[in-house]
Amino acid sequence: MSVDQEAQRFIPGPPQLPPLYKGQKIKSGPYTTTVTDEMVERRERENEQLYRTWLEQQRRRQMGPGDDESDYVGDFKEETVRRSFIRKVFCLLSLQLLFTTGIIAFFLFVEDAKKFMIIHWYLWIIALVCFTISYCAISFSESARRKPPFNYIWLCKLTLAMSYLAAFASVFYEIEIILMALGMTTVITLGIGLIATFSKFDLTMRTGLMMIVGLASIVAIFVLIIVSLFTVMRILHIVISVIGMFLLSMYLYFDVQTIMGGRRIEINPDEVIFATVQIYVDVVLLYQYVLMFLARAVLQYRAEGRVLDMQVINVPYRYTGQGFARLLAETAFTYAIVNYYYMYLTCEYMQKYYLATKTPELEELIVGPLHILEGPDSEPLDPNIIYELPDPEDFLIYNS
Repeated sequence: MSVDQEAQRFIPGPPQLPPLYKGQKIKSGPYTTTVTDEMVERRERENEQLYRTWLEQQRRRQMGPGDDESDYVGDFKEETVRRSFIRKVFCLLSLQLLFTTGIIAFFLFVEDAKKFMIIHWYLWIIALVCFTISYCAISFSESARRKPPFNYIWLCKLTLAMSYLAAFASVFYEIEIILMALGMTTVITLGIGLIATFSKFDLTMRTGLMMIVGLASIVAIFVLIIVSLFTVMRILHIVISVIGMFLLSMYLYFDVQTIMGGRRIEINPDEVIFATVQIYVDVVLLYQYVLMFLARAVLQYRAEGRVLDMQVINVPYRYTGQGFARLLAETAFTYAIVNYYYMYLTCEYMQKYYLATKTPELEELIVGPLHILEGPDSEPLDPNIIYELPDPEDFLIYNS
């Protein structure tokens, strides 16, 4: 018998954990556990991983000096594939976030673009439909997320739609609030990413808990939105945004762990587009909830010489129904009369308010749009609107 045959004879077999069977009773201290299908599958995965590890050790042991190392598929090569996958995901994610930031900045700082978005507000519905279709295609169709160039086409469509939605949510707020929201989102995202990567807490082992918490959070948000439509409670707006931020942070933690690997659930390295979309959607939705948390009642206008273009009034949920929009409109009209400024009313609310309350003194200062200069007077506004003044920090007349 040769030396190699003798050595092969004494190589131990692959280590295996005792197999489990559905319905089997296992005693653990004072408790008895009944084996389920999930426990059987987990034990099979564990034994399969042990077998693969043992097999790679045997291959490495049997490699000779002249063997081609490129044929060896060991731990190092698996780690290399995972690192390459992570690089691709975060490179695409960086490009997506840069594009979204550029779209938001474009609609914030280009006045014609901002006015177009405000006037054609219904376009956000089209963007939402495009986002939903693209997200479903990437999530449920393997060819849509893996086969080029269709996977990149779907990714571009989703990014474009999501960017428009993020810009639409941003144009109603002043620059300071948007910068604060971007900063908070960046800090939260980086913090969760680092914790998810280096923490021993494996959220992928608790998918049942995630489902319960996610379902409870979504139901709570819908209920609070419905309640806020019929009651005036400032705290509801804050609670909705906090629940949304918590929910998105939890999903972001889970998605980062599935991408980084080494957890119970991992994303296949071939699913670059799918992994990128999950993180991107988490981050952008988190930004929108942070923006909602920081929101204030705002009247945005643009000064062009002696003409003030009144663009939009935005009142967050926690301030709705308290007359804040009317207070902002009254303040703006009073300011224009006292300082003798002309006004162009892009804002639809201010158009209706002007037609309901216009006076000869105010008519001299309104220069557009044309349809309110020639149209008939509207019906008076609801006289039951609350007139109480808000706190100074609760509203802001903002020059964009």
